[in-house]
Amino acid sequence: MWRRLIELREEYLLLCGKDAGTAAGFRDYVSMRHRDDPRIFPVEFLRDQAATRAWEAQPRKRGPDLWSINGETLPEALTRPHRGLFDDDDDEKAFEKIHQRFATVDDLREDAIIKLRVAAEGSAAANQRMKQADEALKRAKGDGSVLLSAIKD
Repeated sequence: MWRRLIELREEYLLLCGKDAGTAAGFRDYVSMRHRDDPRIFPVEFLRDQAATRAWEAQPRKRGPDLWSINGETLPEALTRPHRGLFDDDDDEKAFEKIHQRFATVDDLREDAIIKLRVAAEGSAAANQRMKQADEALKRAKGDGSVLLSAIKD
């Protein structure tokens, strides 16, 4: 089903053309397609997607029940590497969350290390994209309105 959502995203963006698309517009497009053919997204898939999004949502960082260390509030839950054995190389199984009430100093440190690594990967990816954008602008001879398809390799 996820693959189907990705396909629908591509369809939607192609329909939008140069006007680009929005998250709200994409949701409307998916709803319209689902009305046309309800078999596209069974109830179980929608439930699983909602649960996944809730799981991946950022933990609460404000509230009277949350603690702070050195003036910084700890989030409601911390992420750490999975403690058990698992067979897949699936990222979803590689990490687990622990509620603040049960977290240890090691859990806080592991959460910080994960966040640092994600930030470093994001920074490296952004740097690579900037190099790509610089090369594209060079190929377009400074004209930012040139379509990327006209200057591709």
